[in-house]
Amino acid sequence: MHGNCSRCGFNYQPEPGFYFGAGYVSYALTTAIAIAVFVMLLPFFSWEEEWIYFTAIGGSIVLSFPIVFRLSRSIWMNFFFRYKSPEERALGENADFPDLRKG
Repeated sequence: MHGNCSRCGFNYQPEPGFYFGAGYVSYALTTAIAIAVFVMLLPFFSWEEEWIYFTAIGGSIVLSFPIVFRLSRSIWMNFFFRYKSPEERALGENADFPDLRKG
């Protein structure tokens, strides 16, 4: 992950350990993927063929890890910081939201 946004200069590392909470978001997303795969497989396979469930769920988690990792960090960051559109930035700073741009 880049240290700053190349367009607006937003600092992606506001403090050390900021993204530890993203692990909770990642856990929720991974659980949702596992449940979705399980539910999709239920009509096609009986529970006695449990190796199919374990393989499909494990494979989907491994394949989706890069997306889930980035998405969970993005979701976590958006809990605390608001995106400002170019129009909002042109109107001036809003005191309710911190400006983490370097400069």
